[in-house]
This record gives sequence, structure tokens and C-alpha cells, in this order.
Amino acid sequence: MDTATIPTKTSDDVMLAIAESTKYLNSLEFYFNKKKWIFSLEQDKFDYQLPEDFMGVVGNVSYKPSVIDSYERPLSNGGVDLVEQMRFYHDDYTGGLRSGQPSTYAVDDSTNKMLISPIPTTGEGTITFRYLANLGVIKYKHDGTNFIFYEPFTGNAIAITYTNPWFEEGFDALRERSMYYLWSRIHGGTPESDIKAQRALLQSQDAIRKLSSEGSRRQSIQEIRRWI
Repeated sequence: MDTATIPTKTSDDVMLAIAESTKYLNSLEFYFNKKKWIFSLEQDKFDYQLPEDFMGVVGNVSYKPSVIDSYERPLSNGGVDLVEQMRFYHDDYTGGLRSGQPSTYAVDDSTNKMLISPIPTTGEGTITFRYLANLGVIKYKHDGTNFIFYEPFTGNAIAITYTNPWFEEGFDALRERSMYYLWSRIHGGTPESDIKAQRALLQSQDAIRKLSSEGSRRQSIQEIRRWI
């Protein structure tokens, strides 16, 4: 490896640890990194673009036939291959494709789209679901001279004023996970650093459990009634 492009033990150590920590935490589900998404169906269209920060469906995907309907019906997750096959095998056909009210969905990760089957026969109806949102991961790249840290999504060099929900709602988990990386990867190799790394790991796991408990507490009937 080109040693000139490997971060050294300098002031960048903390930034590197934060970047690695957010990369790990970004895939975990908490109350502050879930969003709701609603999109309208289109006649004879079976694939729909998902939001840029989409990482995965959380819970059910529901279908509402029209604005005048009061009910929503959950869709089953059939997987990409099955949904694409189901487009062709049914008694009702439109141009050789299965058509009707949607009953099944799948997420195509290669295109960041949601596939719907049967294909809607009208432009009415909506699909609603919650999803795990990508809050962004700090990226670090070598520009040929120095190692540069970049903000998520923008591609701009990170500023001292940069903030992120992980620095606020998830601060304790981010801090302890960063300490774990610092003591285990960057400054590891001694019995003392190994002990500090294990302590930080346990504390980060405890912080993650507290975040999960906070999400459950916010959804409890007793907590909701406090604000009614």
C-alpha cells in the first residue's frame, strides 16, 4: 500500500474514528433515523423511485386505493424476482402484464426503486411506509497531498460547524464507539489500550440500548397521554 495515503496518528485520528463510528451506527434503527414516505401510483407503472436516503423498509408497506377510501391494505414482500415474475402470470392482462390492485412489493437495490405487482390499472391510490434513513457518513479521501474529510451528500470539505443527528440524538453512542475505534485500531496494541477499548465497547453497547429504550418510551401509551 502507498503509505502516503494512509492516515497517520495525528489530529485526524478523532475524525477518522468518528467516520468509522457513524458508518457502523448508520445501519442501526432508532427513533430519529426513521422517516415516512408516501407516493402516488401511476397507471401502467410498476417501478417507483425511492428517496435518496433510503436504506430499508421499516415495518409494513400499505396500499390505499384512493383518497376517498378510509382503509389501507398491507402489501406482502415478494422479493424482486418473484414480483417481476408475477407481472406476467395472472388472469387479468394489460399488454401481456398482470394488472389490478397492488398486492405485492419488492425493493430493487440496484436501481433504488420499489416494484409493485399487479401493475395499477388507474392513477389512483397511494403507497405508504416508514424507512431507515441514511443520516450520512463522513468520508475521508486522499487528494494527493493530504487526507481530506468530506461532508455526507454534499462532497464539501467538512467544516468545523458541521453537525449531524448522530452528534445530537446519538451523541453518547457515537462518542463511545469512536473511543472504541481509537483504542482498538489507532492506538491499540498494548494491554492498557485493549482494556480501554473493551470498556468503550461496553459503554457504546449500553448507549445503543438506551437509545432503543428511548424509542420504545416515546411510543408508549403512558408517555403519549402526558401530552394529551
